[in-house]
Formats: sequence, structure tokens, C-alpha cells
Amino acid sequence: PTKLQLKKRPRNVVLVMMESFSARFCGATGASYGATPCFDALAREGILFDRAFSMSTHTAQGVFGALCSFPNLPDYDGIMKQPLGTQRFGALPALLRENGFHTLFLYNGLFSWDNKEGFFRGNGVERFIGRHDYPNPVFVDPDWGVSDLDVFLRAKEEFSSLAREGKPFLGLILTLSNHAPFNLPKPEGLDWIAGGGDQNLRINGTHYADWALGQFMAAARQTDWFNDTLFVFTGDH
Repeated sequence: PTKLQLKKRPRNVVLVMMESFSARFCGATGASYGATPCFDALAREGILFDRAFSMSTHTAQGVFGALCSFPNLPDYDGIMKQPLGTQRFGALPALLRENGFHTLFLYNGLFSWDNKEGFFRGNGVERFIGRHDYPNPVFVDPDWGVSDLDVFLRAKEEFSSLAREGKPFLGLILTLSNHAPFNLPKPEGLDWIAGGGDQNLRINGTHYADWALGQFMAAARQTDWFNDTLFVFTGDH
């Protein structure tokens, strides 16, 4: 939402957890690479929290922290795979589902990784869309799965379908393209950044992730549900 829209109670919530989306490479937080023009524009339009701390160095802990508000505790890095993780938490999906929200989780890869599906199904996520659920993907990395663009395109379709049915929704999106070894598609019109030295691959991973996010937001702005939705963007770690 924009600053002018925040007084309106959102009907839907979209939480985008972006792989390795670090302040170090983001223009809105001071980086000079020019890698994140889309996110930078969103930061100017919305509210940027620039005093946040990363609570982990791995996706499993980052996603767990974002949805359950738990810090990364020593010896519990893999809590979603441990017996302790079978208990019910006060997770965001469960809380919103209890209040009438439809909950879904979209991801590039396999939900078996870190027991994402098992854990979050027990904590309120109803529907999962992962690696094998994209019939005609634009791009597939043999290790990590479909591209961020594929995930965002599918998200827009799913959210539009729920909105047509009159269902408020919590849409959880976890991206993955910005991950070593940075096997990235080459979209037309996206110029790769040079001059980052040994960080070029990571900078361009961030650049592609930002571009895909921009494509999603441009498409979302054309929908009937856009103005009824709170969008939240965070790095997964």
C-alpha cells in the first residue's frame, strides 16, 4: 500500500520473502549498484523499515522467523524438521486462517526441502504450489526449479482466482532465483550489471530478482484486488 492507503483495512495480505535480498545490494538502503530499481520505487511509495536485523543465515530459519515470529535459537536451526517443530505455533497463516483467510504458499522448488510443507501445513497453510506445479515454466534451473518470474505469474493467477470467488487471502511467496550458482534467465530488456568485481554474480542475481518482482507488481496493479491488499517484502535472511 502507499502511505495514503494505510488507513484502509486490507482485505488480503501478500508476504514476499525474497532469497538473499540483502540491504548490501539494495539501492533503497544505500547500495550504488543500481540493481534494485523496482524495489527502490516500492520503498519510496510505501514504508521502508531500515532498522531491521536478519535473524538467520539460512532460508529455513528465515521463513520460520517470518511466519512464527521466533528468533533463530542455538541448536534449533532445523526446528521445522525436529520433533519440537511438530507442535502448533502462533503462526501467521494459522491466525489469519482462523479469521477467514484462504492461505497459500508459492515457491520455485521442492517443499520437502527443510520440511516446509509438513511444518506449514500443520500451522495453517492450506495450499502449496511448488516446483512440479508449473505446467509451462518460462525457465527451469535443474537444481532450484522454476524462475521467480514463473512463481510471480502463478501467484497473480491464484490471487485473482481467489478474489473472484470473494475469498480474502494470505499469499506467501518464497523466491529462489537469487541463489548460487545464479543460473539465471536473460529477460529481454534487462541489462546485466558490470563493475561489481567478484560480486557480479550475486549483484545480478539480486537484479533479476528485483526485475521479476517489478513484473509481478506491474501485473498486480491491473487487478481488482490490488487496492485491497497489503504487500510486505522482506529478505528471507
